[in-house]
Parts: sequence; structure tokens; C-alpha cells
Amino acid sequence: PAPPTMSTVAVILQALASQAAHVAEVLPGAATASSFVPYFDYTGPLAVTGSVMPILSYYEGTKLKFAFEGLDPQCAEGRGESPISCGMHIHQGTSCDEPAGDLFVGEGVDNPWLDVFYTATPDGRASGLASIVTGLSTEDVIGRVFAIHDYAGTAIACSIIGEMPAIAHATGFVPYAGYTGNLTTANGGAYPITSDGTNTKFTFDVVGADPMCKDGPAEGVAVSCGLHLHVGTTCEEIAGGLYFAGETNPWLTVSYATQGGDACTAESVVSEPASCYLTGEFETVATGLSAEDILGKVFILHDIQGTPYACATVAPDLGRAPLSASGFVPYFNYDTAAEGALAVSGMVSPVITQAIGVTNSEVMLKGMPAQSFSYGLTGVDPTCADGPTDAPNSCGIHMHAGTSCETEGLGHYFSPAAGADPWVDVVYTATAEGTATGTVTGVATGFPAAELIGHAVVIHDRTGARVAFFFFFFGLFSA
Repeated sequence: PAPPTMSTVAVILQALASQAAHVAEVLPGAATASSFVPYFDYTGPLAVTGSVMPILSYYEGTKLKFAFEGLDPQCAEGRGESPISCGMHIHQGTSCDEPAGDLFVGEGVDNPWLDVFYTATPDGRASGLASIVTGLSTEDVIGRVFAIHDYAGTAIACSIIGEMPAIAHATGFVPYAGYTGNLTTANGGAYPITSDGTNTKFTFDVVGADPMCKDGPAEGVAVSCGLHLHVGTTCEEIAGGLYFAGETNPWLTVSYATQGGDACTAESVVSEPASCYLTGEFETVATGLSAEDILGKVFILHDIQGTPYACATVAPDLGRAPLSASGFVPYFNYDTAAEGALAVSGMVSPVITQAIGVTNSEVMLKGMPAQSFSYGLTGVDPTCADGPTDAPNSCGIHMHAGTSCETEGLGHYFSPAAGADPWVDVVYTATAEGTATGTVTGVATGFPAAELIGHAVVIHDRTGARVAFFFFFFGLFSA
């Protein structure tokens, strides 16, 4: 299909904004595999933890991002003789209590899974991105087995692929309705927040927290130093009770201890909010709530006396949605009639946004949005088989600030908070036939995914000239 126009994207984004509670029930087109268990007949010592998130499978391509611990450390030395040594695959099976069956591919597609494997660290960790042609949709892979193999090719871990729950956030705290105390500088938030119908999980990173909570909650004081979801839907009114389904309130044991040591005082929290901060994660708050249930509810911080002092509304985190760029066209002033002119096609997808650690003190939250992506291109400069030259942008694949196919693409696109230009070292290596595939991780642009929509992805030749470009869209809408 033809790529969507910018006006189409505007309509799409407007619809997403006005119907956020509906679009965020499941991340569009995405699946996940987590909570790994030992393969049904495995009795060895390895115990894999981690996740494959997201799994995107559309337009016949399957793309996945993985992070594991507990893998076979022998896979740090490369693969063994078995064709599935150190492998990780989707199988036809639908249960972890029986054999997983054959590797899963679409009809008429050559099996690509034998080329999908991990390289472990000596302590058994591995992470990365993979992109292959399977002929499968996301709907096809949901409910199937994702299996992980050791160095010998033995299946050691199993998970059933499920829909990826919505990612939500509660950020941009404001003083609680009617609050008159001195804790009015709280900022940051809880992100990401997920809720799968059983457990609500969230990571929090807040500045301006109550200095009296440095030792944790006060004994016998309900909701002292608490951070909770409430039934209310606006920060301009009283939030109501704690929000959960079922008979047992899981929030009464969810509390924080303010960090900052001696530098965190009743005076400093007003003049320098970052002196009193809190970070952490709650993985299993048994709320019984779904992703849709929590959207629009309020997230509240309580002080040492249990008084609510800061409030934020839970919203869908479209800033982390996977993106894609495809349907490349010649750069607006590129001479397509010249001898040897290039005609780039292919896809940059999925583009996954996550937070990485930063040291920039001007960034209030302790994480910098960064992008990781896979690409598969044809028609690129075959002389990039020898790698880039010293020319700026040689063999580059970059995001630019431009938003039009008819004018200059402008410079590389990144936030001033990111510091140095993160795109200068992002390059592709071509084959002699002018194809290029690969994965790029941790480009710290400082922008969430939503800020990238409509900005140009530019492909450069070996001289650094701009030869093709297209724009980022949510993965669901890519051509």
C-alpha cells in the first residue's frame, strides 16, 4: 500500500489522542514472551529469566527485542555444532507442558529461525534485536511457544507468547487538590505502568519527595509515605479511595523511602527538589486491574502522615510505542537521472524507545529516552561495503529534524538535553550488491517516540550526500 500522507497521520494522531483509553488496551500489533519456565523435560541447572518485548510481526517480517539472564554461559564462545545451538525461536506448540513442535514459519517461507541466536556474556546474560522474514502476523504468533536453547541445542526455557499489555505513565505531578503544605515541588512520575488483569507493575522516579519519609513509612499510620492508584479521575478534586478489584487491598504495603541522605531536608526540598528523590519498582501489586481499567485514574504520593500531596493522571504512554519508516523516496534535490544514481527501498523497523542512564544534571528524571532499531535496505551505496570515509555523514542512517519530502531535511534530530549529537557514529555497511541489514542500539536522542513522528529518516551515500528519506510512523500504520 502507498505510504500515508502527513494529513493522514495528523488525523490518526488526533484520533489516538481523543480515544486514548481504547487504543492503549494493547500496544498496537505487539506481543511479548516473559515469565519463562523450564522446558517441560529440562532438568539442568540453567534458569532463564527476562523477556522478549516487543514481538512485532507484520508485512511478513518478525522483529523482536530480547533481554535474558540465566542463559548458557558457554554461548559466550559462539555457537556449537547443533543447528539450534544458543537458539531462541517461536515454535508451533501452544503449551509449555509438552514438546514445542517444529519451528514456526508461514506457508512457503524458508525457515529463518536457524539464524536467530544469542551470544551470552560469561555470566549468562544477553540482549539485542532480531529481524527475520517468517510470513507470520502478530496474531499468528500469539499463543505459540517461545523456546530458548543452550549450547548443545537442548531446549531449556519456555514461554507462551501473549498480547503486550499497554504501557502507561503518570508524570507531571501537580499539588493535590486542597494541599497547603510545603511539598509542592514534586515532579517526575511512575513510568512505565503496566497492568495485566492480575498485577499492576510500575517503576517510579520522583524528585521533591517528603524528607520525613527517609526512614520509610510511620508505623501505624495508614498510607504513610505511600504511592498509589486511586479511584479518582482528576487532580482538581478529592481522589477517593485506593483503586483495586477484589476484597484485599494490595496498596497498604506499597510505600517509599525518600533518598538523598543528609542533603535532603525540609528546606532543601523546597529550594532544590532533586535533593529529596526516590526511585524504585513494584513488580506485583495484585490489583486485579486491566490496562484499560487504570487509564484516567490518579496516581497519588502521600507524606509521612498519610496526607496526599502530589497527583498525576495515568495516561497511555504512546511515547514508547514502536515506530517504523518505509516507502523511501529520493531526497528532494537528489539527481535520480545521474549515472549510478541510487534507488533506496526497505524499512527501518521496529524503532523501540527506552530509557538509559544519563549523568546530565539538568535532566530531572534519571533516564534519557534512546532509540534502538533494525534496518533492512536495498539500493544503498555499494561502496559502503568498505565502510564510511572521514566525510561527515558518510554511509549514514540518521533521523533529521525535517518534516517534508519537498524541502531540506535539516540537521540531525536530538534534544539539547542529550548533549553531543548521538547520530554521528550511526552508519550502515553495504554489500557489493547495495543491500544493508543491521541493528543499532542506544541512540540517546532524548526524545520519546511520540516526538519522532513525522521526522525524516535520511540515508546517505559514501560521500555523505543525502540520497533517500522517509518519515517515522507508529508501526501499525507503516507501509
